Amino acid sequence: MSAILTEEKPIYLFLGAGVSFTSGIRTANNLARLVGEEIEKYDPEVNFWGKQLGIKEMADFIDKRKPATKFIFKDLIAKNLSYQASVISPEYRMLAFLVKKKMITAIYTTNQDDCLEQALDSQGISYNRFIYPYKGSLIPFANGNVDIFKLCGDIHSPYEMCFSESELQNATHSNLFKNLIKHFKQNCKIIFIGYSAYNDPIGNCLRTASDQRTRKSNCATLFFVDINQTEGHRTLIETKYGDCFIGKTAEKFFRDEIFEIKPRLNVKHALWNLKGFGGIQTYTYSLMELGQEFENNISTSYFETKSFFNSSPGDVGLVHGFEYDMASSKASTLKEICDSQPDVVHAHNFIVAQMCASLNIPCVFTSHSLESKEINIIPDDRENKPCLDPFKNDIKKYEEIYYRDLSNILVLSKSHYEEIPKDAQPSTRKIEAAFLLPEFLGINTSVTSSEKRKELQESLNLPYNIGKKENRALDIKLPTISFFGRPDIRKGLHIFDRIIQILDSNGVQFQALYVGPNIVEENNEIRVIKEDSSYHKTYYDYKNWSAQGQHLDHVFCITETIGEYSRNTFKNHLKKIYEYYLASDIVVMPSIYETFGYCALEAMSCQRSVVASNISGLKELLGDGRGTLIDIELSLDQTSINLTAERFAKAIKSILEQGAQHQVQMAKEWVDKRYSKEKMKNLIDNMYSTYLESIVQSWRLSNDDANIFNSILNREFNNIEDWNTLLKKSEGVYQALRKEFYPSSKSTSEFYNLFWNIAYWLKMNKSLCPEIRRVSVKELAHIITSVTRFTPKPLYPSSQQS
Repeated sequence: MSAILTEEKPIYLFLGAGVSFTSGIRTANNLARLVGEEIEKYDPEVNFWGKQLGIKEMADFIDKRKPATKFIFKDLIAKNLSYQASVISPEYRMLAFLVKKKMITAIYTTNQDDCLEQALDSQGISYNRFIYPYKGSLIPFANGNVDIFKLCGDIHSPYEMCFSESELQNATHSNLFKNLIKHFKQNCKIIFIGYSAYNDPIGNCLRTASDQRTRKSNCATLFFVDINQTEGHRTLIETKYGDCFIGKTAEKFFRDEIFEIKPRLNVKHALWNLKGFGGIQTYTYSLMELGQEFENNISTSYFETKSFFNSSPGDVGLVHGFEYDMASSKASTLKEICDSQPDVVHAHNFIVAQMCASLNIPCVFTSHSLESKEINIIPDDRENKPCLDPFKNDIKKYEEIYYRDLSNILVLSKSHYEEIPKDAQPSTRKIEAAFLLPEFLGINTSVTSSEKRKELQESLNLPYNIGKKENRALDIKLPTISFFGRPDIRKGLHIFDRIIQILDSNGVQFQALYVGPNIVEENNEIRVIKEDSSYHKTYYDYKNWSAQGQHLDHVFCITETIGEYSRNTFKNHLKKIYEYYLASDIVVMPSIYETFGYCALEAMSCQRSVVASNISGLKELLGDGRGTLIDIELSLDQTSINLTAERFAKAIKSILEQGAQHQVQMAKEWVDKRYSKEKMKNLIDNMYSTYLESIVQSWRLSNDDANIFNSILNREFNNIEDWNTLLKKSEGVYQALRKEFYPSSKSTSEFYNLFWNIAYWLKMNKSLCPEIRRVSVKELAHIITSVTRFTPKPLYPSSQQS
């Protein structure tokens, strides 16, 4: 079925109470019970006990009472409805997205709550709001994306809300309602969602307007979106005008429409650093480049998040366990996210991803490494370089808390997936990395290393020579051993230095090349810019090398610095990097921690041998004979460094003497197949679908598991509406679900997504319980988690207590 929400005709939505679990018949019945009990305290002559009256019947009765009782009745309803906006339901979030895309002309609603406005406000979407009784002239689209018409008033003006027969009759004579009725005689679409066309003044007025439609070319087409077709629907639909009933929930309708429309998405990448080129930047900019190459329906941009390290002098305050500098950074990042109004944020650090989750902003998070592991892999006791890291004590705790709140986590390797906190793994998916093969940029990888060095000489693209402190060409015939990456401990620069010394002392004929950032000429010496940031602890200073031997005469440096990203900037950067891979014979990666390893992938694609640490992501890329893997010592004492370097030097010497052509050929074939243009196009298409999923998703399970999940909860929670009983049963329900969906897990393993799913189900199906109705899904999930862990916690939600 083609999309209904197309731009060919104006689209007007009419939202009834059944649009989401924050409204609907359960909520209305519950409201009637709560308000009935309270109103009897204020007016003893009112007796609703045992009558099971609805809101309208109660309003008709109170209409004849004194004005004070009538006002208290409406005030109680307004206060109870205000609790419901504590969570933005998926229906309203998807509707907000469609409004942002200008797919909706105007929205009419009989709902008095402000759930719709909160959904629009959360995404920074402007709108015009007209509330009954509105007596002014209507100026559609005066200064917003959409017009909202509150036909029966809203909770912010309780006394004006319409409930009784006489009040609803008055509402049908208002300018707002007349504005709706005129659309029935226009060439447009009116879509009723969650509205059953009751036999009341509003329903009767709508039926009259439907009957008065005349010519098919100049009248509205009506659509009814609901689970069940009612008599009210049937009396409004005239098939000769193309009217139809759509048997879906509001959530499924909006989801299907978004996937059918395939809108252009504004995706905002959140990066720590816009100027450097590490694996995160390569992944991000490759995604952007591939998106443009294949003309996918995505517009991408990016912004920089600030460093969390506070290098300024003076006292350092703490905010929720983080340095004050970090808290300030969070505020800056939040403002950047909100101001740019993206459809989706693609976060590359877990803190930004958690911010988006807390703001109800759709987000996809690519986890590139665990920062706690990256920090702790570097010992504090290394000589003359104490690790003064402000996050060392807190970062693991925050990872465990924040990761489990995220619903779209992507990783690039199986080994990193296994590092992810266990209760976040059900929300985590391994994908292929975005990667631009050299051939994609028109680079010939069949050239030999000596041919490429000759080419570099002729182009005067010369590196620094560390020993002579001058530009000097790489020797055309001398084998070249290269290191690509940041000059820090994680990348193993200190090991690379020792490898060079060992090879030189063993009389091996070679030259070494360093390609990376942060190398400068200063006082006639080549040195590393010292960084005091949390993540880039510079271990080595090149000026120290000059005291260690004549081998520095054949060590060269290429400083790769770049401004902010543009399409051509990144492509030019990558072309230049590939030049130096091709000028190399062996690429060395003595990393201490590496969840993926773009440098290995780039070297393999250039048909160059790779000798790397036998760790995590590098094992996956270079395993099965595609590279040479070396066991490493993680300690930074000199004995351990020497031992690791000896192993590397032995493997390098073997390759220089015997070659590794079969290994290189296997690696090239594997990379070309895995990262072909066809595979990269599929990656971008899948990424677009992932972005759409982040917009339409809720905390519920996939369709495949929904029937099992619902059967268990329906069985266990059947006919229970009492708060404490529901909570007591929730522990057994969780264990039953855990056994069903994760049968091989340890009994102590936690699956936080199940807590969320139980909470979401309770919100939708147990809203007659006032405590369930008044708390947010998130708060309810945390309470269920606490009960399941058998930790003492008040069995009453905090919002109720307050």
